[in-house]
Amino acid sequence: MGPFLRPRAVWAVGTAGCKREGDHCESNGDNSLKDDDRVVAQSRSRELHGGAFCHVNTLVTLMFIQRASQELERDFRETFQRLVSAGTAFDAGQGYEAAGIAAAVYVLVHEGGKRSPSLLTLLGRKAGLKFIDSARSINPRNLLTEIPLVMMQMSSNDFAYIAKKDHGPPENLLEASFSGWWEKAVLRDPKRREFSRKNLIHFFRHFRGGGHVGRQHEPQGSVPAQAFADMALGDPGAWLIHRGAETLVPEYGADYASVRQIG
Repeated sequence: MGPFLRPRAVWAVGTAGCKREGDHCESNGDNSLKDDDRVVAQSRSRELHGGAFCHVNTLVTLMFIQRASQELERDFRETFQRLVSAGTAFDAGQGYEAAGIAAAVYVLVHEGGKRSPSLLTLLGRKAGLKFIDSARSINPRNLLTEIPLVMMQMSSNDFAYIAKKDHGPPENLLEASFSGWWEKAVLRDPKRREFSRKNLIHFFRHFRGGGHVGRQHEPQGSVPAQAFADMALGDPGAWLIHRGAETLVPEYGADYASVRQIG
């Protein structure tokens, strides 16, 4: 057996007895293995033999091959390039690329459990890695919305949120652990609901087309589903610019530019 070939446990399932149509058919399977160790494709079909219906169990033992380091390095280069390309397109006015940015960030840092670790974890680079935090802390005494990852840019006939990038004093760029960076609140909406980087990346990845779209909004930790439903249909920054009788409204909300700053 090669060094990258790794067999997994077989789930032993007994075959059920044949019954006449309408009778109950039971399986005497052994479910003693833990779910995370059971890696089996089981199919059950009904076949007609002389008027009798039988349940047929088919077991397939799955063999897993560990991914080579060269493959993971290639994945990292390609994911990073997709992140750069999406960011460049976003800065050129294609705000919808926030979903592409979120997708790349998700691949790089999201831990999906034993079978779906982040790409940085697979490469052995995430542990001990420091992340740059460019967001000031949310001010609980401020009655307005808080959007510390972005700036507002105005022209004669336009208004937009843009990512801060590395603008501002260097002392405002602080090093943080991954959990501190990922879980920190970086946006507060008009109803004073706070969103972390994790909240924003998951929202754009799962519900704005970064990976797929969900049927319904779901809560994330302490953030209720309604908060994401409101963000999907409005600007959580809630800024408007009035010029005489004209009101300038940004095409993309502060959540989009916040994702651009994250990635």
